[in-house]
Amino acid sequence: MRLGKGRRTSTIAVALATIGAGGALAVTPSAQAQEHRRCVRLHLIEHTTSWYGNEQVPPGQAPPGFMAIYFGDMYDADSNALLGHSAGTNDLMYTRASDGATIQNVDEQIHLSDGSIAGSGSMSRQDVIAQKWVSEPVKGTSGRYAGLSGTWTWRLISITDPQVPVDEKFVLCGR
Repeated sequence: MRLGKGRRTSTIAVALATIGAGGALAVTPSAQAQEHRRCVRLHLIEHTTSWYGNEQVPPGQAPPGFMAIYFGDMYDADSNALLGHSAGTNDLMYTRASDGATIQNVDEQIHLSDGSIAGSGSMSRQDVIAQKWVSEPVKGTSGRYAGLSGTWTWRLISITDPQVPVDEKFVLCGR
């Protein structure tokens, strides 16, 4: 007996086989729909409020060995409402032999009114200064974000603005 073509046929065949074998049939949304419901998406703009470095150099000229700590305010990208604060470190670690790029590591804690997020990753300093999008992993550490993990994608909006505004997008999902 031919049931037809496509995914619907496969789903019906599996359901019939499950029921026919004495199993229970549980109707659940697709995995994609379940994943979508468990994800939190944020779009924030960060403004540096203060920073302290071991050297005073223009952003594009910081050498390996440069280290800085910074503090910032986090704003909703659409409404410009202040949502929380951030604190982080930026360490220029080494020059990559294959292409001469300076590799930096950024660690940041973001504290929002509904929870906290921690991110850490390494990337090319030249990509950051060129205002390209870079990504690093993040984990939710408290509140609505606790137990979630995902990606933090960001880019500098301006390297001449003293507040060094950063456009930041987060996608955190549960398992």
